[in-house]
Amino acid sequence: MSFPPPENIRYQLLHRTVSAIIEAKRFRTKKAAMVVHTFSPTNEWFENYQALFGLKNGVDQAKTVALFSDINFHFACDPDNDLKSYLLFLLK
Repeated sequence: MSFPPPENIRYQLLHRTVSAIIEAKRFRTKKAAMVVHTFSPTNEWFENYQALFGLKNGVDQAKTVALFSDINFHFACDPDNDLKSYLLFLLK
């Protein structure tokens, strides 16, 4: 990502992503996760989430990337606020 970040990337997404990674390092774990809950019935602002991670995936799909810091970072956008499916994904 370039600096400064593109204007379509909301600071809340950056903050929560970096916080998850910092906490994973603090607890010496190899996994970090960030789930975005959207309360918009039309998935408004989903393109901000896609832009942050360079994604082409749909709203209801979880993804995992290996970071340079040796942490597997899991992220998802949860339009239905059904955390169960994402928690099961993360526990694999």
